[in-house]
Amino acid sequence: MSSVTAPPLEAGFLEERYRLDVEDFQMAELEKRMNTLGYIPFVSMTTSLFRGYVGFAQVIIATVRIASEIFRALRNDSPYFKERVYHHVSMIIHGELNLLRAGFEFLPFIGNILCAIYDSAYRFKYSGESKMYLTGSAQGNPELKRIPS
Repeated sequence: MSSVTAPPLEAGFLEERYRLDVEDFQMAELEKRMNTLGYIPFVSMTTSLFRGYVGFAQVIIATVRIASEIFRALRNDSPYFKERVYHHVSMIIHGELNLLRAGFEFLPFIGNILCAIYDSAYRFKYSGESKMYLTGSAQGNPELKRIPS
């Protein structure tokens, strides 16, 4: 009887996953604050420029990281290829949604209403944000306690 075993998790991968979760949690808090400013006409025009820049950067950085993962996989140096690529693809989608939202936020009144509807119907959840809120793991973790709320 043969059993299929998964490769053991490497300490480096767990540290990287934790780092990404902390960064995701910090980004989620920043975006929540920007969403609130995005409801205010004319103020949202300013925040939309920053959101557009962040969205563009997310798309470019995640695309470069996917290319890096592909090259690492070709060298057999990427044991968690699927997980990492999935994370980067979700960041590309999120960056594109940020670019779209930046366009809506730039339109006073109409864009503010559309953003409020969008936030009430759907909002991208970062992996770190979901884990912190669902598991409450920020309570026992000093690194996460230092994140300003």
